Amino acid sequence: MVDGPFDVWTFQTQKTILGHEFSGTVKKVGKRVKHFQVEDQVFGTTTMLKAGAHAEYVCIPEQWKHGVLLHKPAKLDHRQSAALPIGGMTALYLLEKARLKPGQEVLVYGASGSVGSYAVQIAKILGARVTAVCSAPNKEMVVQLGADDVIDYHTEDYSKRKRSFDLVFDAVGKTTKSDAKRALKRRGSFVTVEMMTKEKTEHLKQLSSWADEGMLTAYIDRTYTLEEIVAAHRHVDSGRKKGNIVIEIQPESHDKLKRMKEEKEQDEPIENALLGIYESEVVYSEGTKESSS
Repeated sequence: MVDGPFDVWTFQTQKTILGHEFSGTVKKVGKRVKHFQVEDQVFGTTTMLKAGAHAEYVCIPEQWKHGVLLHKPAKLDHRQSAALPIGGMTALYLLEKARLKPGQEVLVYGASGSVGSYAVQIAKILGARVTAVCSAPNKEMVVQLGADDVIDYHTEDYSKRKRSFDLVFDAVGKTTKSDAKRALKRRGSFVTVEMMTKEKTEHLKQLSSWADEGMLTAYIDRTYTLEEIVAAHRHVDSGRKKGNIVIEIQPESHDKLKRMKEEKEQDEPIENALLGIYESEVVYSEGTKESSS
């Protein structure tokens, strides 16, 4: 379900249902679906589709240009899997764009958010030394994720550490290229979440592999029910979120919402409307829904 990209990116598609990532169980497949079957455990994104992941059911193509769908990591539960795709793929894409090499010095600005928490971990996996920039209350979190050094942005300006870093990674879109340049070594690189990124199946496969090997974790700050989604968004908007926020659909939530829909839409339940979108080409999943940062 619910955080990160909402603070940073704007998508052209006007979604009838919000939410950019999910994890759940396949309930029905179209006739031309080849790689998934009923009861498979899957995770992925709804990028550029008209209906998002904040729902009991998600209707998605098996393959399409903008998003990804895979079997979820075996070692992660649905909550953790749902929090992985957007933040993880964004961090990996930008680190690859910067051509990060083992032994390099990386500064992650906004290290305690969704993208930042993955950037810290992936940079460490790739052999870098990582300095995390965040507020003091989040120091323990980023050290737990692997940061070698921590800068509290309330008390220290990272840009005054002249020519200290091979890469400055802006994970929240709140620092500038000119500030980063002062902290970079000669021929150092600057990347930011405000750059265009692309979702790649091979990236999600790599993240899944690292997760199954115990090298990568989805840091979850809080979990809300679907009925609490307004409170979830308010927590994200407060700026005090750490890592990811998850919206979890419990069986009791499913039954309650189903009764509510039956009262409002007795002639055409939402599930049936969704199940008809791309009948011969899609998989349908239900379960935990999440969106990152």
